[in-house]
Formats: sequence, structure tokens, C-alpha cells
Amino acid sequence: MWLWIALSMMVIEGLSFWTGHITQAQLTVAVVFPSLLLASLFTPVRLIIAIFFLVALGLACVAIAQAPFRGTHRWCLLGDWRINVSVPLVVATVLSISAARSVRIKLLFTALSTLILVATASYSSALLLVAVVCCCSSPTAGRQQAVRLAAFILMAMVVATIVATPNRLRRLHQHAQGSGYQTTQVRNVLGQLRIVGPSRGAYLHLPARKTDFALLDIMAHCGVSAGIAVLGSYVAIFLFLKQISCGLPNPADEIIAASAATVALVVFFHLLVNLSLLPPFGVPAPSLGAGLSADLSYKTLICVCVAAQYQAQAACYVARPVTNSYASADPALMPPSGGG
Repeated sequence: MWLWIALSMMVIEGLSFWTGHITQAQLTVAVVFPSLLLASLFTPVRLIIAIFFLVALGLACVAIAQAPFRGTHRWCLLGDWRINVSVPLVVATVLSISAARSVRIKLLFTALSTLILVATASYSSALLLVAVVCCCSSPTAGRQQAVRLAAFILMAMVVATIVATPNRLRRLHQHAQGSGYQTTQVRNVLGQLRIVGPSRGAYLHLPARKTDFALLDIMAHCGVSAGIAVLGSYVAIFLFLKQISCGLPNPADEIIAASAATVALVVFFHLLVNLSLLPPFGVPAPSLGAGLSADLSYKTLICVCVAAQYQAQAACYVARPVTNSYASADPALMPPSGGG
């Protein structure tokens, strides 16, 4: 099953590499990824998630304490490195919530991460986080009702913050009217796409072509068929993750199911943005487009899913009771009981 997920990721990353979206640092991560995957199999899942969450939370706090970069606190500046803290915090929080047993811990992680994302002006990432929490919280489970209710309350708070921000309101109004540079260029490219082959140079003026509009840029370079191949690969990854999560004991099933929901929602919003049905969402899709922090976050998510399945199956195998090998055998073949 994981082989098919790896092949789907190779299709996406291959098209990203062909169109020049993957940076040298991302190529290095792709080379060492099998070693990281092997190491994660023998590391406790909760330890991986705890380290990932603490690192993401620390980077976000450093970004808030630093001076604004590009008008927001979304970037953590460490020397020559510029780290976008929104995607790592979202992925780390989703994994932490799915692995936590206590409802209070789930509520604390959700509220804390949402407030930090709002403080860094990562409103889209905050909406993504609470949307994943709403999808992963089963309405039939009594203990999950509080988490779902809190997620809806946080979503209302984030939406209210966006409405109260004049810049966000102006961008939404421009997008609804079809005006603005980004909206105009995106719709221009959409009108010139071909089934196979590049469009006639319209993608040269496409804004954020390596992040927000990476899928549209691939379709502009290679045709709509390439975009369908990318979306098909994402659908395959989602279905395989859902199938793997079925039948696994907690918390492995919750971790993999939450990862599948994260991939599905990110790709869904990314598709709507690239079809000009939403303004730029600001969250790159997995393995698509430039962005080392996002790429590392999604690869960590895959490592955690693989480790969760491997360790859950190993625990079930060790805990399996030993049965009598003669139980189903012919009574005549069983050894005599008692002394001769």
C-alpha cells in the first residue's frame, strides 16, 4: 500500500521538478527521505509528534517576537533562512490532536495553535486547522463533541478577525468583482490552457507560480492532462491513507485518518484557488511547489503515518495470544494425555 503512495508522490514531485518548482534544498530532502522514513519506524510515534510540535511552536513564537517580515509575523528569520511557520504548526497540531487521549489536551492544542496562527496573520492556516479538527471529530463520539464545538467557535473567531481586517476585505471584494492583478492573470491563464502542451506564454505573468498557483503553473506548462494526473495522485494518496487507517487500533487509526483529512482539505482549497474560485489560500499543496518548511512538514506527516501503522501492527503481533497447535488437528494425531 505504501508503495502506491510513494509512486503517487513521485508523480507529483516529478511534475514539480519538471516545471522548476522544487528547490535544491527540497531535492536534498527527497534524497534523505528514505533514511528518515526508516529511522521513524523504530522511534515512538508520540516522541516524533512531541518533538515536531515543540519545534513548530518554538519557531512560531520566535517569529512573533521578531520584527515583521513582508508585513507579517509569519516568517521566522534564522540567519539566511526564512521559515514560514504556518504549515509546520498546522501539521504538527493535527498530529498532536489525533494522538492525544485527553479531550482537554485536544482543546488546549487547538486553541493555542489557532491563536498563534491568528497572531502571525496566518488566517487561512487557522481556518484550515479548525476545519481539519471539525472533520476528524466524530459527531457520534460523546467525548469529541467538546472538541468539535470548540473548533466551530474558533472558526467563527478567525472569520470575525478576517472581516475586521480592511486589507482582507479589500482582497475579497476585488476577487468577487474579478479585478486585481492576481485574479486577472489567473483567469487569463485559465482561458488559454490546452489539453496537452504549454499555453502560449500566459504563465509568464502568473503571480506566486511556485506556491499558491503551482497547480495552475503545471497545467500552463504541460497541459490540463498534467493537472488531472496530479489531482489523481492526490486522490490515490487520500484513499490509500483511509484504507490503511481502517482496522488499526487507536491512536494509529486517528493519526492516519487525520493525516488523510489534512491532505484532502489542503488539496481541495488549493484546487479552488487555482480555478479562481477563491482568493490565494497561502497553504501550498503537499510535494507541489517551492517551500522547504511545508515540504518537510508533509514528509514528516507521511513518516508518522508509516511509523504509526508499523508500530501498531507490531504491538498487535506481540500481544496475539498463543494458541494450541493441536486445537484444529485430528484427535487421532494428538499426543496421549496422562501416563501410559
